[in-house]
Amino acid sequence: MSRKGNFKKRSLFPDPIYNRISVHMLVNRVLKNGKKSIAYRIVYSVLQKLSTTTEQNPVEIWEQALNNVKPRVEVKPRRRAGAIQQVPRIIRSADKAQAVAIRWILGACLKRSGKDMISKLYSEISDAYKKSGMAFRKKEELHKIALANQMNARRPETIVQAIMDTESDFIERIDGGSTFSSGSANIETLKNKNLTKSESGNAFSQNFRSGNPSTSTTNKTAFNKR
Repeated sequence: MSRKGNFKKRSLFPDPIYNRISVHMLVNRVLKNGKKSIAYRIVYSVLQKLSTTTEQNPVEIWEQALNNVKPRVEVKPRRRAGAIQQVPRIIRSADKAQAVAIRWILGACLKRSGKDMISKLYSEISDAYKKSGMAFRKKEELHKIALANQMNARRPETIVQAIMDTESDFIERIDGGSTFSSGSANIETLKNKNLTKSESGNAFSQNFRSGNPSTSTTNKTAFNKR
């Protein structure tokens, strides 16, 4: 029996200027070697630069960029029947999705070369706000991997609907605790398109064992075309 106590979530307070928790989360992840004053100066300089260039509320730009990068699903490797499969599942914790998005944005900043941290963070937030940039492309690639491996999930239709839902619908489902329905036409279309060779091969073997040569020949031809 585990002797580890119950995990108590640490509450994070908003930042002192903009009074937003998301800004304070960004400051904590920019922080290095305990020098929080430098992290505050970098983040506030980026927000001030966004305010002067776009003439909009910089916090709204930052939160919209964060929402554009936040993933809705994650892919975990699982060992099944001697093979390792990529199993997608929905991220139901908003804090976890937000933490992953911030980590991707800062990781993309570090890969930019030839600029200081303020310029790199400003460029990455601007690109994420416009639905471009390295962090946004990483989210799109993750969603494509999840769609390609949706049949490994327990309920594939929930993975498809979570990715295809709008931001407001997805947040409403997660916050309300409602389940994802499986009656969408888009889900059925994607499920029909993702018929794998193994499924066609199973249908061919079953028809062959039942002694129906015409049906098995048709399935074999369709299987070879794939």
